[in-house]
Amino acid sequence: MEFFTALSVLAAICVSGGVGFYLNKHLNAKRIGDATELATRIVEESRKEAQAQKKEILLQGQDELFNQKRELEHEFKERCLLYTSPSPRDTR
Repeated sequence: MEFFTALSVLAAICVSGGVGFYLNKHLNAKRIGDATELATRIVEESRKEAQAQKKEILLQGQDELFNQKRELEHEFKERCLLYTSPSPRDTR
């Protein structure tokens, strides 16, 4: 009888060890999958945010260039008017 009891205990240990190993493996695979999915989502969100920031910076740069161009054109027009307007000496 002791032999069957020892055999039963040994079989229970083997079965529970196998079940535990399988559950551990399955749960770890699920955790790794979840972590991979989260990492992918974070990377995609970061890329989208970086693209948005890049567009914003480009727009600011274009706006700054436009403003500088407008200022230069205004200066040029003022200078042209200054040089093309008759001087008081020419009207005598």
